Amino acid sequence: MIASPGDVQEERNIVRQVIHEWNDIHSEKTKITLRPVGWETSTSPITGGRAQDIINTQILNNSDLLVAIFWTRLGTPTGNSESGTAEELKKHIEAGKPAMIYFSEERVAMKDVDQAQYNRLLEFKSWCEAQGLIASIPDREKFKESFSKQLQILVNKYLIHESFPQDESTPPVETQPNIEISLSKEAKIILKDASDTTSGQIARIRFIGGMSVETSKGNYIIKGDHRSKAKWDSAVDELESLGLIKDIGYKGELFQLTSLGYEVADSLPENEKT
Repeated sequence: MIASPGDVQEERNIVRQVIHEWNDIHSEKTKITLRPVGWETSTSPITGGRAQDIINTQILNNSDLLVAIFWTRLGTPTGNSESGTAEELKKHIEAGKPAMIYFSEERVAMKDVDQAQYNRLLEFKSWCEAQGLIASIPDREKFKESFSKQLQILVNKYLIHESFPQDESTPPVETQPNIEISLSKEAKIILKDASDTTSGQIARIRFIGGMSVETSKGNYIIKGDHRSKAKWDSAVDELESLGLIKDIGYKGELFQLTSLGYEVADSLPENEKT
């Protein structure tokens, strides 16, 4: 579910675009399809209840993941919470489901900002920070890049390897550790080689005139070959974006396999390990 006040329509469109791109790349192999929903596209008009209760019943309660985005507004109070978005977020978290919360730092002219709304937003942001839940984004371009990577990590963790919390009435999602089928050949090689070493580490070192991508089994980049450099550099980014390795250096020069990384490496078919 995409939840937000009315001042972040472009960010909402970015979320939908990234989700559709994820489906294009991963759905056929993972047998998972993500469906972005929101009150403006996925609810039906009905009488006999509080508007927010209707939204909660029709889409929030059945959503596995919530993406909340804020910029200068919090929204209109619902009677039960600070705003509709705040109520959706709190109910989703109370249900034990994962939420991705973003606060935009996109530049805006202060004369265009409703100061009362902004002050309420800052108060709510403090609540979110106390939960350890937020990410700040400097602009929309960075938002798309960050959300794309973080969505992959979250889906890999919950849908492919663990599954989202579900109601008792919902049939359980059958999951298998088959993320490896989405990896490039280079990413598979690095992952397997690193998993076969004691340290489980990968080094990516940039220097004047070139780069090396190494495990204890050696450097994978052919010196002076720009195509080789691009492929192996991209493979490291791919592994990191999927949560299979984590950056333990200062400038992206040293990575460590995660427990998920070891699990995926062990599940690689023998004919795909080299």
